[in-house]
Amino acid sequence: MTAGYVVIETIKGAHPKHPNYPLLPGDLLVREKGRVFAKEAPGICVLGFRLTSEQVASLRPVEFAQCGLTYVTDPPDPVGPHG
Repeated sequence: MTAGYVVIETIKGAHPKHPNYPLLPGDLLVREKGRVFAKEAPGICVLGFRLTSEQVASLRPVEFAQCGLTYVTDPPDPVGPHG
């Protein structure tokens, strides 16, 4: 299992090179360093999301593992992918 966070509310403008790329409810994040995160998804990883302290506080800690073309979380994610 990988320690990470699940996005609970949409976060906009967090990527400096792609400001129109939002983080959506159910997205899985892994902390890179400080308040910088990577978004994990099957077959892709987007690095460099810079979150404010308030945005970090809104994330829910979770452990997850890839299972085929999806992820499973512990505890199970009540939000689900993208609401």
